[in-house]
Amino acid sequence: MGKLESLQTGARKAGHLEQDESVQQFALTKGGSRVVKGEEGTMKSLGRIAMAQGGRGALLATDRSLHVVGLGQIGFKSVKEEHLNIPIGDAALSKKGNLLKVGTRDDPFLWYFTLPPYVSNIKQLTRYVESRAEAP
Repeated sequence: MGKLESLQTGARKAGHLEQDESVQQFALTKGGSRVVKGEEGTMKSLGRIAMAQGGRGALLATDRSLHVVGLGQIGFKSVKEEHLNIPIGDAALSKKGNLLKVGTRDDPFLWYFTLPPYVSNIKQLTRYVESRAEAP
C-alpha cells in the first residue's frame, strides 16, 4: 500500500473523510504553526503547534476539500487530529523555500508549515489545488 492509500485509509478511519471522498494528492509536513491577526492587522504566530508527536503532518487534497491533519509517530495510516478543512475551490497555497503557507483566497495565511526536503510531494499537491480553484 502506497503513501496516498495509507493516508486516505487513516483519514477515513479517523473520521476526516466522507465515505465517497478520496484523496487525489497529498504533501507531507514536519510541523506547523497557526497564524492569527494582531490588533493592527499584523501577523503573529501562536508558536509551534504539535500536530502529533514529532510534528509530522499531511495536507490531503480531495475533490471537495483540502484537509490539514496531524500524523502519529509511525507510518502514514496513523492520522490523528484535523487542524484545518478548506473547500478545495477556495484553498490557497504559497511556497517559498521549505516554508508552505496555507489559507483561503480571502485569507491566504492561516497556517504555515515546514516541508521535509525531497519527500514532501508539494509540487503535485500545488498543481492539483490550483487546477481546482474556482473562478472569481
